[in-house]
Amino acid sequence: MHCDVCHQAQASIIIQKVVGQSEQTLHLCPQCAAQKHVLPAGTEGLDLPGLFSKLSADAFGPGNGTGDGAEEREVLQRCDVCGLTDLEFQQSGRLGCPSCYTAFEDELQATLVNMHRGAIHTGRIPGEPNVPEFVFAPESSLPALQRELDRAVASEAYERAAALRDEIRTLLKAQGGHVTT
Repeated sequence: MHCDVCHQAQASIIIQKVVGQSEQTLHLCPQCAAQKHVLPAGTEGLDLPGLFSKLSADAFGPGNGTGDGAEEREVLQRCDVCGLTDLEFQQSGRLGCPSCYTAFEDELQATLVNMHRGAIHTGRIPGEPNVPEFVFAPESSLPALQRELDRAVASEAYERAAALRDEIRTLLKAQGGHVTT
């Protein structure tokens, strides 16, 4: 599959946004992803399939898909939708469909905990204006920020309320929304 931006290079990064029944997909080559600031800084040239292959081998233990007895181990798990087995996942380092995240959830969770020192992402979302708007969905946090602002005002935590107000304004400006003073 070719990159949706340059239409020349092979796409190795797929970004999907699913809202209700609607699904949007963007295929990017590493160069266009770097230009669009989609990947975190310092990850250019990172072999993601190779990384996932190693991570899945760590999660599944011996018989890690490197040809050292992997064929002898029996299949422990299989995705009900696409039929991908744990052995195939170990060998390719890729999941077959969105349902694979559920089928292999325990292994992925353990791997991510080891890799990131936790399973919950706490980093910031880049605010670059040239990132495709459907890559991140900050509008979902707007109601939560508004509720937090209301609580801060009610408890007379005015410094916190001012910081939240500024954060809401920044978020609205980034979305192209109307900002009132």
